Amino acid sequence: MVLPFGVSLAVVIGGLIRFVVDKFFKKKTETGMIVASGIFGGETITGVIIAFIVMFTA
Repeated sequence: MVLPFGVSLAVVIGGLIRFVVDKFFKKKTETGMIVASGIFGGETITGVIIAFIVMFTA
């Protein structure tokens, strides 16, 4: 599966942020993982809902 450049760039930036947080803020890592999972899951659900709306209203 090929991802668009915007998605790939977001993954790279997220990885760099995670690297910096791991290096300097050891205690914040687990909380960040939970928040990131929630954001990713919410974005996925929203994308599916928007796809259904576009599909049935077009």
